[in-house]
Amino acid sequence: MTTTGRGLLVASVLVLGLAWRSAQAVGQCCGDCNGDSKVAINELVTAVNRALSGCQDDGVCDASVATCAAQLGTCNTNLTNVQANLDTCNGSLTTCNTGTATAADVLAGKTFSSSAGLGGSGTMPNNGAVSITPGTTPQTIAAGYHSGAGSVAGDADLTAANIKIGVNLFGVTGTLGCGNGVIDAGEPCDQNNLDGATCVSLGYAFGVLQCGANCAFDTSGCYSVRFTDNGDGTVSDAQTGLMWEKKGHLDGVPVVCSSAIVCPDPHDADNLYTFSADNPLGPPGTAFTVMLVQLNADGGFASHTDWRLPTLDELRSIADYAALNSPTVAADFNSGCTSSCDGIACSCTGAGRHWTNDLVPSISGNAWLVAFSDGSVLNDSRDTDYYARAVR
Repeated sequence: MTTTGRGLLVASVLVLGLAWRSAQAVGQCCGDCNGDSKVAINELVTAVNRALSGCQDDGVCDASVATCAAQLGTCNTNLTNVQANLDTCNGSLTTCNTGTATAADVLAGKTFSSSAGLGGSGTMPNNGAVSITPGTTPQTIAAGYHSGAGSVAGDADLTAANIKIGVNLFGVTGTLGCGNGVIDAGEPCDQNNLDGATCVSLGYAFGVLQCGANCAFDTSGCYSVRFTDNGDGTVSDAQTGLMWEKKGHLDGVPVVCSSAIVCPDPHDADNLYTFSADNPLGPPGTAFTVMLVQLNADGGFASHTDWRLPTLDELRSIADYAALNSPTVAADFNSGCTSSCDGIACSCTGAGRHWTNDLVPSISGNAWLVAFSDGSVLNDSRDTDYYARAVR
């Protein structure tokens, strides 16, 4: 054997030892990934053993060493591949170890690898297609995997018109029933919808019919009798809530009331008063300084001390525009009228103009009046003498 052959042989033995230790290390990580290296090393061991045991002829020995060297080259290549596989394996393990999935996170029947381990089996229940029908109580959705093929039941009748007003079902607020402005079955009225009904159609003489919160007629504003004679010289109006002074002693001879001495009886229907002392800026006229002072003095007329002149609308409210005879006023204000009427058991109204407490903005110094001869509305200067009736 030549010196070169022996050197190669020794080198082969040394490489053989290193290769075997590397192969064992790789095998511990990657399983069968070092199979090629083991084959190459086994072949090399056989060649070396043969060379060492029976190599007498240098030519034969040199040939064996050459064969061994070739096999050693193959082994080195395989070792390089093993190292690459080892690097890949280590990289895969690093990636695997960064995973956070657990068995409960993975669908049952599926395997996975993560920091929890290699080749784990999932335990998440497979619920498949999940369908839900709405009910009267909340329903629990089971934990697990859902295929997305299920659905929540719908109903075309889930509309506001089919749900009781004020009730909300699955985000739909009902409009059916009392309070929707529509007269539904069993309702005589709903809000402002009275279905054409009035106080008169319900048997009352007058008044304003309303619909209650329960969609039933509210007849509290309906009256069989509008005016009520209180028997004390006053008349109460159920429609407006006002109380009126009654007048009497109408003899058709007007009296200008310049003072209480001239007109000691403020209820005399013939009395005439001014609205102001002079037109347009004078102090209050005799309607205030004489008539109202008399009515509100000494405990007040009919025990009330808040008598005043009526507004234009208030005074017009007692005019009877359907009356055929003058004066045009409700009968309670012109009944049994004679010159001897005391204004208690009877009542008088002069047919002329009566003062209101409303001024005429467009005409300085004028105030509005109502003429009970025909119910007309006029205005005149405030220092003119006209009839007056008090109200509270």
